[in-house]
Amino acid sequence: VLRGTTNQFWRGTGFTATFRGSPGAIGSASNYPERWLMGFTSNIVTDYGLNEFSTYSTENLILLVRSSGLTNLHLLHAVAGSSPTLIDLGANFTSTATTTTVQYFYELVLTCDPGGSTISYSVARIDELAGAASAVASGTLSTNLPAAGTLMSPRVSGISLVNTGFGKQFRFHSLSLNIPV
Repeated sequence: VLRGTTNQFWRGTGFTATFRGSPGAIGSASNYPERWLMGFTSNIVTDYGLNEFSTYSTENLILLVRSSGLTNLHLLHAVAGSSPTLIDLGANFTSTATTTTVQYFYELVLTCDPGGSTISYSVARIDELAGAASAVASGTLSTNLPAAGTLMSPRVSGISLVNTGFGKQFRFHSLSLNIPV
């Protein structure tokens, strides 16, 4: 059973996790949340939208993030007690809300071999209208990672920093996890 309120995934067993989501409602740039994330974290209590992502130093996490202070989407990873590492995914992954960018959703794939010392990532920008990937960024994380024995849970969150009612939205399409047996 997958529960976002229970830390149940760790590098020791290995995993492949695929997150699909978007920081806004299709066709509506005004509904983009100022902060949005999806990925893994070891803290199931923290409301991640309340603080700027780059300030986290007490969390174990691997997240795809959109922040009002960043021009592009970033991959953020950290071990508790250290400053997070931010990887800018580039201009093909702009975090600016326009009527064009809101038709995209993002697919984050994280892969770790059992007991692995690295985590591979791939982020694809999918054009929802065309149904095809229009940009892909990938790489391998080898430093500033949660310890192999640290349990984590999936997390998807979005928040508006401006109280303009209930119009701010984020979409979560799906999450699939494969854990070797």
